[in-house]
Amino acid sequence: DTDVPVITDVWKDEITFPKHYEKIANKLTKKHLNNYRNVPGWINDAEWLYFELFGKKFDKLKGGEHFVEIGTLLGQSSIRMAKLISVWHKKYPNRKRIQFDSIDTLYFIIHSIRSGEHPPEFLDYINLYETGDIMDILYIQLKKLGLFGLVKYICSDSKYAHNIYRENSLDFVWVDGGHNVEDVEQDVKNFWPKIRPGGLIAGDDYLYDDVRLKVHEFVKNHKDEISEFVHPDLKKKNTGNYFKIYKKHTYEK
Repeated sequence: DTDVPVITDVWKDEITFPKHYEKIANKLTKKHLNNYRNVPGWINDAEWLYFELFGKKFDKLKGGEHFVEIGTLLGQSSIRMAKLISVWHKKYPNRKRIQFDSIDTLYFIIHSIRSGEHPPEFLDYINLYETGDIMDILYIQLKKLGLFGLVKYICSDSKYAHNIYRENSLDFVWVDGGHNVEDVEQDVKNFWPKIRPGGLIAGDDYLYDDVRLKVHEFVKNHKDEISEFVHPDLKKKNTGNYFKIYKKHTYEK
């Protein structure tokens, strides 16, 4: 079953990576692309958290929301979000459309794989498309899955990309780009002012001690603006690697 992700013990974090990539040498083609799970990546908590935004009955959103993810890689999580948006649009065809942007330094992805940041099989997947242009691959995937037009891919370093957005203009930001503490801290600080009242900024890597300390420090420094801070219970195993910070609907600056 190519939809069932496999976990490899070689890598520190869990990786959603379909079984059929073990057989790439047998010349499987991109016709095997059926959903986001057929794209190699590190979706982790974004898989359920993106769904949570919509609600089990897809009744939580009003329409016109603007979502952003930091960290595209090969498009696994952005395809997950695009499919959810597609379902929502079909249920509410007369409501304002949801906007979704995915940001990454796309030109650096192949180098990051070759330098060992990701399994070498990621390159095998890229080679299926006979192009070294990650942006091309991302949009080919969307077209193949009938999701074209639901994701705007932005090639930029996130430390600059926040300047694209007005303050209080975004409903949700997912921080999953750089994984060192400086990158996470910078993205949270830069994108927090862009979150509108009642919105949410969330991210990965909470289990890393230095990231966790900086996230808690941020929450402490912005406590008057925050309505809720959610994170895994460190006393329990397998409760996630995420954090969620909700902005109050109203607050005094």
